[in-house]
Amino acid sequence: MKLISFGDSWANGCELLEGEKPFGELIAKKFKIDFIKTAKPSTSLSHLLVQFTQSAKDFNPGDIALFFLTSPSRELVWDHEGNEVNIFPHNKSDIAETWYKQYQTLEYDTHRANTILLALQNLCKQYQLRDFYVWGWTSVELWENIDRSKFFCNGNKTLLETLSLPHYHQSQRYRNDLVTFNSNNDTLFPRLSGHPSQAGHQAIADILEKLILQDLDLKLMFC
Repeated sequence: MKLISFGDSWANGCELLEGEKPFGELIAKKFKIDFIKTAKPSTSLSHLLVQFTQSAKDFNPGDIALFFLTSPSRELVWDHEGNEVNIFPHNKSDIAETWYKQYQTLEYDTHRANTILLALQNLCKQYQLRDFYVWGWTSVELWENIDRSKFFCNGNKTLLETLSLPHYHQSQRYRNDLVTFNSNNDTLFPRLSGHPSQAGHQAIADILEKLILQDLDLKLMFC
């Protein structure tokens, strides 16, 4: 059995020091199982499907799939040369500028996020994976046909809200995304980027371990 971690820079472990580990790897180490990190910095919910399909050959029935859900306002497109373009607020490319000025809305974010989540849950069922989901710092309303039991707090709470530490505000232009981040806890979130420290990753790992152990088969296996 192994744990596969999907997501953006938080799941990737950006800005951790040498020898430190992201929360997915900490959980895998605690459970004494193998770990695969597919998460890529600055990516979107759409990119979760790319990460999944690129890694699917390594999956086995019963593996744990842990999806860190970044801001739904991010997007993934391909340019005319076939190159991936990851759209996020601090990307100053013409494509990103056009996206946020003309196309990105909360309504689109909600529709796109839910269709991606439906696809992921269906794929995990096909591959017989034990899938779990957690919103990072912002979320959207989930459709009724999304299986909320696989979500941290049934999808009603983000990690940021749970840790109750950072304060942030959202720009009207970049709706649903973290634009400025000021933490009142220098231990868990010491960086202006908002990336967790090793202590922050451990706090997240402790939260998500409880989510995973809600699966009774896994609880019997690991406890």
